[in-house]
Amino acid sequence: MYRIWTCTEVEIIVEDYFSMLRSEMLGKFYNKVDHCKKLVSRLNLRIEHEIELMYQNISAALIELGLPSISGYKPLYNYQKELVPAVIREFLQQNSEFIQFFLQDTLTVPKPRMMHQLLEIMESAPKNSSLPLLSSNDAEEWVGINYLELEARNQQLGDVGEKLVMAYEKARLRMMGRMDLLDFVEQASETIGPNVGYDIRSFEQDGKERFIEVKTTKYGKLTPFFVTANELLFSERNHRQYYLYRVFNYRVSPSLFQIPGQLNNCCRLRPSIYRAYLA
Repeated sequence: MYRIWTCTEVEIIVEDYFSMLRSEMLGKFYNKVDHCKKLVSRLNLRIEHEIELMYQNISAALIELGLPSISGYKPLYNYQKELVPAVIREFLQQNSEFIQFFLQDTLTVPKPRMMHQLLEIMESAPKNSSLPLLSSNDAEEWVGINYLELEARNQQLGDVGEKLVMAYEKARLRMMGRMDLLDFVEQASETIGPNVGYDIRSFEQDGKERFIEVKTTKYGKLTPFFVTANELLFSERNHRQYYLYRVFNYRVSPSLFQIPGQLNNCCRLRPSIYRAYLA
């Protein structure tokens, strides 16, 4: 039976969550299981499963606030809306050094990694393919900056993600025996320009073109991302050849998944900017 969390309980687990998040952003090892077990002794009416679910609730609240979250805790959005964000807000007000951690982390680009088994980094797409595209309006005023949006605008991070997908596509074509197409795989965002509507041109086994939009994050698989109106329009006009490649966990162990077709069929779109005309 579900038991409502008290403010004191949430304060304890939020503090613990942020200690793990700090370690993750600083590249330090931590053990999630150990953290959970220690909280069981502090929250003597809670079992490990309840604590794990609350960790996931905190991830969801942070994402909705436009803040980084722990990669290993899949966001669970059924949290106490009046309590969890308020506790997070109070914690950050009392621990303002995290704002600098967030800023530094979103601007930091991990060194490109040598991937020996490139074809193994592809995972299945999330079962619920309605991936949320985060709106700038989701971040509350007290946050000041949507750090997920800031990371998404990091061109260097985007470039290393595209380079990874370029290598993956060449490995895929090589596996299919299409060595003749390797030299034609193209990072269109560089060769044509950033406004072409996609990032990489690759090919199917039969030689037909595949247009790939790459979205890269250091955070988890379900971290929301941003698309432009131009990218959305291109995906609609070229839906039979269009693929979204989501690169995630780039900080530690890069993985990716792919979703074919136009973006508004696989994502929940939230407007984040409007064009205004004088009346």
